[in-house]
Amino acid sequence: MMANAADPRNCNPVLAIFPGILKALSPREVNLVDYLSKHKTIRRGLNDREVEEAYVGAKLTTLPLPEPRPHYQDVPLLAEADVNNLQISIDILMSARILFLNKSILTMFTALGWAFLNACQPPEK
Repeated sequence: MMANAADPRNCNPVLAIFPGILKALSPREVNLVDYLSKHKTIRRGLNDREVEEAYVGAKLTTLPLPEPRPHYQDVPLLAEADVNNLQISIDILMSARILFLNKSILTMFTALGWAFLNACQPPEK
């Protein structure tokens, strides 16, 4: 973020609110946002199952899950403690206006969220 703030090309502007957002996020939220930002379908939004899969993919689970994990919609991917932690992370990211839930109950990045993500990436050379 500091490199983008110092970049005279202003390709990824750093808004004044971004340091405060970053300060409010724990490593769990940062890792989840990073993983979600790389999800192939994040632009259309993710359903609850895809968000849980992202949580697992980002290696944020606290309890071991049996391998191989079933991919059936009715089989839980996360233990109850991890479901609670995921929901807290989603709530924090929503309160920071990084994520939002649209009418179809899909998790998506806000315009502020995309700008924040871009500002956190290294500037292009």
